[in-house]
Amino acid sequence: MSIQSFNQNTLSYLNYLKKTLGVTKVLNLKSDLQIAAKPFDAEVDLGFFILGYESYTKAEHELLQKMISAMKLQPDQFFLTDINNLNSIQTHSKIQIYFVDDPISDEQTYSPRILLLYPEFKKQAWDFLKRFANI
Repeated sequence: MSIQSFNQNTLSYLNYLKKTLGVTKVLNLKSDLQIAAKPFDAEVDLGFFILGYESYTKAEHELLQKMISAMKLQPDQFFLTDINNLNSIQTHSKIQIYFVDDPISDEQTYSPRILLLYPEFKKQAWDFLKRFANI
């Protein structure tokens, strides 16, 4: 099974949970982040697109969780996904934030993977994220 078909199956399953069972939140066991389980034809405030998210280590997941928690977002205000899913769901968030290795645009900041390797970039990443935080 390809990553793309796996991701499409995951989205279909989340939609099934929402429509059939009325589930509104799903616990991501890797990172303990609550993500919106709404159909991706609904719009959320923020879409987090993370380079290499599907291969994140526990430490990388923990740092990402801390970053999003510090933004004081409600679970229904955002979703997160690997940047490889960009084609299928990018248009369903008002604001798109990309966590990448080498940010080159106003929509990008350093990924937790890079921040663990280069802690000196943490302030720059936090200053970027504060623009979108509910603080």
